[in-house]
Amino acid sequence: MQRKISFTLILLYLLPWGIQCLVNNFISVYVISLPFATEKTVGEVAAVGALVTVLSQFIWTRMADKTLYRGRVLAISLILLTIASLLFCLDNHSKILLFVFVIFFYSCYMVHQPLVDTIASENHQKTKHSFGWFRSFASLGYAVMGLLFTVLPNENPSIFFIYVAVLAGISVVVAWQVPPLKPVSKEQAEQKETDCKQRKGVFNKRFVLFLVYTFFLFMGSSFLSTFQSVYFTAKDGLGGTIGQFSLLVTIGTFIEWAIMMVFGKAAVSMKPKNTFMLIGIAGVLRSGVIYFLDDYQHTWIAFLFMGMWFGLLWAAATPYIKKIVPEESLATAQGIWTVTASGIAPFVVSLLGGNLVEQIGLKNLFGVNAVMLALLVAVTPILIKEHAEQ
Repeated sequence: MQRKISFTLILLYLLPWGIQCLVNNFISVYVISLPFATEKTVGEVAAVGALVTVLSQFIWTRMADKTLYRGRVLAISLILLTIASLLFCLDNHSKILLFVFVIFFYSCYMVHQPLVDTIASENHQKTKHSFGWFRSFASLGYAVMGLLFTVLPNENPSIFFIYVAVLAGISVVVAWQVPPLKPVSKEQAEQKETDCKQRKGVFNKRFVLFLVYTFFLFMGSSFLSTFQSVYFTAKDGLGGTIGQFSLLVTIGTFIEWAIMMVFGKAAVSMKPKNTFMLIGIAGVLRSGVIYFLDDYQHTWIAFLFMGMWFGLLWAAATPYIKKIVPEESLATAQGIWTVTASGIAPFVVSLLGGNLVEQIGLKNLFGVNAVMLALLVAVTPILIKEHAEQ
């Protein structure tokens, strides 16, 4: 049983985060390749996707919190994602049809993040490994997919949707293997009710402040994920290729994986404010390096800091959330956090980003981003409170 659960959790991180690598880094390249698209269209697609993510996450995570079969909720979302991905491969669709596909796609795309983290946090105790150990395989999946994309056919910008559909289809089978939760006894239910009162529900002060931190951190991340690949491959930008960019993503994510494997426990055991300040500092350095570069040859330096940023973040975020919200609302809390990180923050960036790029240019965007993240580092001790075990 331990081996089966371990294998299931490993695959649940490897496969969906391979999907995330493709979508995060190449959907902007796909959009800009369409005959009617401009950089403003890239921002509009990201904005619509973020808004749909915000709305859909609440539905999916509430469904998961109301059932003992969280894996089956995840599997249903992945079936829909498989279908949605294949729609993008249709030829000669209009701008209106593009946004119809985008709405369908993002209504089921980011479901894996809160649900897999919740499933892992609830099941890792049945194995010999920590949550951080399992979570590191998300980074490995992200990195391996980036590496594979450099050697797989990639000239056609829409082909990555085929790879997304394949990974999502395989993930459906894995998600169906997640064991159901055991029904709680009367005594356990009473203890959970007491715990909920002590932590004052999901929207307690610590969690709200953490959401504020998350919002600004992922504004910085969203500027990078939305516009970095466009800037890297633009002739008037850094002048690189899609394959080179994918390789750099792979290098940065392998570093992320190594940091989680080696320093994952340390990230959790440190004072939370110190961990989350280090994450912000890595963001400042990542964006700052891109701003000062003149060509793609030294972009690898920025991806070193990307590894540090996400390696520490993914190791520390879910354990921190688990300690500051009621246990029975963990999937909902993870969903709210994901909505903030992958919905609200990208939506705001998408509204601002396209117009901001038109005003100041792509290069200066990364300088502005570095300044914003530096301000976040300065206020992190206010936003991340020392937690006490409840």
